[in-house]
Amino acid sequence: MDNKVIGLYIKKLRNAIGITQLELANEIHVSDKTVSKWESGNGLPEIESLLKLSDFFNVTVDDILRAKSNEKEHTEILYIMDRSGSMFNITQDVIGGFNSFLESQKTLSDQAFLTTILFNNKVTTLYLSRDVSSVHNLDDQVYVPSGSTSLFDAIGQSVLSLQSRTTTNKVIVVIMTDGYENSSRIFTRSKIKRLIDEKSNLGWEFIFAGANIDVDKVAEDIGIKKDHRMSFISDGEGTRDLYNRTSSITSHYRSTGEVKIEDKK
Repeated sequence: MDNKVIGLYIKKLRNAIGITQLELANEIHVSDKTVSKWESGNGLPEIESLLKLSDFFNVTVDDILRAKSNEKEHTEILYIMDRSGSMFNITQDVIGGFNSFLESQKTLSDQAFLTTILFNNKVTTLYLSRDVSSVHNLDDQVYVPSGSTSLFDAIGQSVLSLQSRTTTNKVIVVIMTDGYENSSRIFTRSKIKRLIDEKSNLGWEFIFAGANIDVDKVAEDIGIKKDHRMSFISDGEGTRDLYNRTSSITSHYRSTGEVKIEDKK
C-alpha cells in the first residue's frame, strides 16, 4: 500500500462530487485535519473510517487500499508580488531574489506549474500555470515599481483564475507586499477572507509575507493561518532572505505536501 496514492485516490473521489475536506469530514465524523492528513499521504484511515468512506463514495474498501496512480500529481505555485511605488528602492533585490527562487525550483524533479502576478493599482499577469522549468527570469523591463496597492484585487482575481483551470488541490499561494491595501475596486477584505477560507478547506495553502505593516492583523483579517505568516525588512538583505525562505517553503511543500515555516532566529 502506498499512502500517497491512497490519499490521492480519496482526494479524487472527493473532488469528483465537488465537496470540501470539511464537508467530507462531517459526513464520516472525523476532523478536516484528519482528511487533510490522509490526502497528503501522511496517514491512513482506520478501519471504521475506511468503511464509512467506502459507503459514502460507493466503492469497496479494497478499491481504496489497492488504489493505483494513473497520473502524476503536480503542484501549482501562485506567486502574488507587490509592484507598487514603495518597492522602488529594492527593485534589483526583488528581481534577483525572485530569479534565485526560480532557479532553486527548477532543480527539483517533480512537476510544478507557476503563475506569477504583479500588482500595484493594476493587476498584471506574467504567465499562467507555466511549467516552472520553462519560466524565464524576471528583469527590470517587467518589474518597474509604481502606483498604489490593490492587494485584494490581486489575490481575488488570481485565485479565481487558478481555480478555473487547475486540476489539482496541491496548491501553494505566496502573497508578498510591503504596504497596506489602498486601491482595490473589485474585492473587499471580507470577500478575500471567504475565498481563502473556501480554498483552504480544499487543501490549498496560503503564505503571507509583509513589510512595513502589521502582518498579523492584515493576515488575520483575510484568513491566513497564524503559522503561515512572515515579516520581512524591506531592504536588500531582508528581501533576499525572504525569497530564500519562500523557496525553501515551496520546495518542502512540493516534496511533502506540507507547509513548514521555521522561526527566523
